[in-house]
Formats: sequence, C-alpha cells, structure tokens
Amino acid sequence: MSFGDCFGRNMNALGLPAPSSIFGTIGVATATIREIAKTVATYGTKVTIGEIIGAGVVEGAVAAGLGEVLGAIGGLTASFYLGACIGSFFNCGLDWLDATFPVPRAQANVALQQNDIYLSDDMLALMDLNPEMLGDSPGDDYQARMNYYAYPSGGSTGTAVA
Repeated sequence: MSFGDCFGRNMNALGLPAPSSIFGTIGVATATIREIAKTVATYGTKVTIGEIIGAGVVEGAVAAGLGEVLGAIGGLTASFYLGACIGSFFNCGLDWLDATFPVPRAQANVALQQNDIYLSDDMLALMDLNPEMLGDSPGDDYQARMNYYAYPSGGSTGTAVA
C-alpha cells in the first residue's frame, strides 16, 4: 500500500477527508502538514479550516486541496485536523521515518522538526496530554492507540480498521 493510500484510509477511518492532491505522497503531505502547523502556530488552536481558507492564510495547492473538503471540515479547528494529520503521517510513514510504532513523543517532535514542521506550544501540550496518540505513555494501552488510528492492511503493526 502506498503512503497516500494508507494516509487516506487512516484519515477516512477517523471520519476525515484527506485529498490525494495534498496528501498523496509523503513529500506533498509533509509540505501540507507544515503549512497547517505554521497556521496553527500563528493564529492559535481555535482557528478553523474555513477561516484559514477564507482569509487566504494558506495558498496554492494546500488551499485548493482543503477547499475540496471545505464543506465537510470547514468548521473543524485547524489544530484538530493537524493532530489527525500528524497521527496519520506517523502511522503511514514509519518506513520513511525509520521508526516503529509506537513513536515516542520526543522522537516524533524531532522527526517533524527535521522536516521543517514546528508545532506550537499548544500542540505540544496536546500531545503531552494525550500520550496514547503516539503510544508514549507509562501504561501504553494498545487499544487506546487503536481508537485513534487505522493500521494499513498487511502492515507490521496490525490490520486495517474499516
């Protein structure tokens, strides 16, 4: 399964659209996540996808791709969508990132920064408050992670969740 197929399947399992035009490859997805992260860092965690598109904060392919799904996710906060994108990014890009799941939060942050994706303090705090999202918790509850992610079919960490 390609990165783009895995990413789309993972986001769909979360009930979120992920246009292949902005998430189809790991490089394009990285650029898209970088733009959304910059927007959240600049405008805060309460800005919505609709607001950043309407204000022209994101441009080009990212704006066009998000515009494709504006009706479905326009009211969502950009930080919520960003969190889902980051989780899907790590779930589907483990081979590329030379990592295994669960990804410790410190390793996740380093991998993001190596790709020029810098999270705001609010987003880092969200990751700290929900360590099960990346499997970096003392009790490390496998089922809690399964509630957040859909694994790619045939992947090394489980089977797909429909």
